[in-house]
Amino acid sequence: MSKTPGTKHWILLALFFWSAPALAQVQEKPLSWEDCVREAGFRNPDILAAEHSTQTAKSLVNATRSDYFPSLNGQAGYEISNSANNSSFNPDAPIDVDTGARQQFQVGVTANENLFTGFQTVASVQKSKAQYADALANLRVVKSQISADLKTAFARLLFFQKQVDVAKKIVERREGNVRFIQLRFEGGRENKGSLMRNEALYEQAKFDLGETQRSLRVARRELAKVLGRDYAQNFETITVQGSFDTHFPTTTPDFYALTANNPQHERSAAQLDAAKADVRFAKGDLYPSLDASASLTRRKFQDGNSNTLWSAGVNLNYPLFTGGRDVYEIHASRSEQNRALEALHSGDNNLALGLKASYNDFRDAIENIRVQQGFLSSAQVRAEIARSQYANGLLSYQDWDTIENDLINNERTILESLRDALIAEAAWEKAQGTGAIP
Repeated sequence: MSKTPGTKHWILLALFFWSAPALAQVQEKPLSWEDCVREAGFRNPDILAAEHSTQTAKSLVNATRSDYFPSLNGQAGYEISNSANNSSFNPDAPIDVDTGARQQFQVGVTANENLFTGFQTVASVQKSKAQYADALANLRVVKSQISADLKTAFARLLFFQKQVDVAKKIVERREGNVRFIQLRFEGGRENKGSLMRNEALYEQAKFDLGETQRSLRVARRELAKVLGRDYAQNFETITVQGSFDTHFPTTTPDFYALTANNPQHERSAAQLDAAKADVRFAKGDLYPSLDASASLTRRKFQDGNSNTLWSAGVNLNYPLFTGGRDVYEIHASRSEQNRALEALHSGDNNLALGLKASYNDFRDAIENIRVQQGFLSSAQVRAEIARSQYANGLLSYQDWDTIENDLINNERTILESLRDALIAEAAWEKAQGTGAIP
């Protein structure tokens, strides 16, 4: 015999389903580096905007190519009219004879073809191709920038996640030190000032923990922004998993080749090509234009009669005087070409400098990890020995306090050096115009 569920059962069931979304949110899966790259690649608005710009530029290339082909226009019409004829039998009293309404139908087609415009059509296509190349290079620049921002945000969030754990351990260690000094103070082996200092250090450790937790929340939002998530969402559950592993070049890079292959260089080169096309387009105004046209019209009247009209011709046009506008436009386009050329040279110099600087920074960051690991290892050993010596009265409080603080500072520094190395790798990839986002 089955039992009907009671009121308490239904209330518990309702609470479970009501809280399920919140539980799912709390249990959000930690994001790996690959997860972040994948999400940013299809969601980041800057990347999506750059992709749309690329599609626009590609469509404009096809639009300018259409000028190579003739234009064909069709037309159809219907007309009804009324007319009256004057009778000439009596000049003094003419008689109007109404011939009635007359209907007319017609269809036709007209073709126009530009035969020559001073090579302006060619220049327009070349410019649109250069703008498309610029858009493609800009897409690479944007992806490289977002990739660098993503790796930086990932490194910062991973750092603060681990730093919270370190800060908690420091709080526990400071709290233990307070108890340790308290016992020595009560036993008459330590002074009040040493106890007060350790209490202050304990409060400082708690403050550092709170500060790190607040920075952790900011780092979560920073990563969410790069991922392209909506700002109104709750980011408190975002976590990442991974390591601070980096990949430093095994051989010295070819900085000249890296500069030539950089998308920033490709953008400047494409802008120079567009400026050259503008010069050719401006020169086209000095040449005559030649156009051909043809039309065919079929007309049919109400009485059943019909006829066909056609025409064809070639038109040559040459501007004899435009107030010097054509010459000035050529001078202006040449100046813009020279500006683009100098911008290309300046940009290449900046790229080469940035590549060298970011490579050196990356190398320094990698080598600094090895140094800080050595300091941390030695600080751990010294702290263990110092605590034993201090407990046995073989070491002064000042020396023990210095060694203890040195260990805590090194525990913070090693994490910072790992984070900085990953951020330096992101800057190195950005300087090359590359990144993790394909």
